[in-house]
Amino acid sequence: MDFPYKLEVSQDKMKAWIIPIGNRAQSVSDRQIDEWLVSLPIIFGIKKETKVHLLNTEQVVFPLLIAEGKLPENGQDGELKLEYTKGIDTGEQPFNFRNVMDIPSISTGDKIAAASQPTFGQFGMDIFGNEIKPKPGKRAVYKLGPNVIEHEASLYSTINGQISIVGHTIQVNPVFHVKGDLSLEVGNINFVGNVYIEGNIPVGYTISCGGDLKVSGMIEGSDINVGGSIFVKGGITGEKNCSIRTGGDLYALYINYANVISSGNIIIQHAILHSFVTSMKSVTCKKGHLIGGVLRAGKRVELMDAGNLHYTRTEIHIGNNDAIEMIKQDLDSRYQKMKKTLSKLSYIALKLEEKARSSNAKKDVLLLDKQR
Repeated sequence: MDFPYKLEVSQDKMKAWIIPIGNRAQSVSDRQIDEWLVSLPIIFGIKKETKVHLLNTEQVVFPLLIAEGKLPENGQDGELKLEYTKGIDTGEQPFNFRNVMDIPSISTGDKIAAASQPTFGQFGMDIFGNEIKPKPGKRAVYKLGPNVIEHEASLYSTINGQISIVGHTIQVNPVFHVKGDLSLEVGNINFVGNVYIEGNIPVGYTISCGGDLKVSGMIEGSDINVGGSIFVKGGITGEKNCSIRTGGDLYALYINYANVISSGNIIIQHAILHSFVTSMKSVTCKKGHLIGGVLRAGKRVELMDAGNLHYTRTEIHIGNNDAIEMIKQDLDSRYQKMKKTLSKLSYIALKLEEKARSSNAKKDVLLLDKQR
């Protein structure tokens, strides 16, 4: 007697089922089942319980799974684990303003982080015994910023400074420290590293820094451009022609009548009032209000409530296209201003070089060096 069942194999060769020929289950002997199984090309993943089911077809539901392959286990991606975490907000704990105001200082030669190696994974096998290659893990994604070196998959600081993490870039910046409020004694700040101000930033100042800006007080009507993140223990109050720009995240108690643009996340504790706020990622104000102005976020907005009983016009836009366009317009505008400034500086440099060559006076040479 021919065996009254046939085999059906999945397209990926990972599973096979038994189906009755003629769509009617028939009883078969133990010997018939053994002979049929031996005749099959399947060499991996045969289910022993299938034989038991065929001997008792009254309770069998067809198609009956007879073999199943093993899927490969893909490799694990490498990870960069921070080993120097003092004062760094890693995002693992609830946000706390006291924590972010702790300056993550580091010394020359200290280890910042270590990267684990990706794993290859384990091979799988289909029911015909063919190996299935796993997808190997990817190396940890990170970039070396200023004053950071890599040795044997570990990152070290080359200076005494402060750690700044922006996106995937890890850097150590020198620190410009202002004890108390920013005043005319210090003036406007243009610094390559981190800036820490223990007091307030009053109206009318300009701050530009390549790292993080940390302010123990509040920011009032100043023009600020930061390459890293901004941490403000107090709030931000703006003026008509002032703006706050950051390449990383921004943390503050509140934003009031201000123009804020962030390439990272914006996290506010109390309120966002009558302001123009743009974030490439998310805007979070879980315990506060959004009243008036325009809020743009690339990915997500979290608020306690928006608008008020007086029907103050309040706009919320979510989506990368809108946020990217706003930041692009801002960058284009800044680029044109910087282009004009560079042109003026080049013209001044040319005149100073001519004067220094003709007079050869020490004061003219020093003036040229200062201009450069």
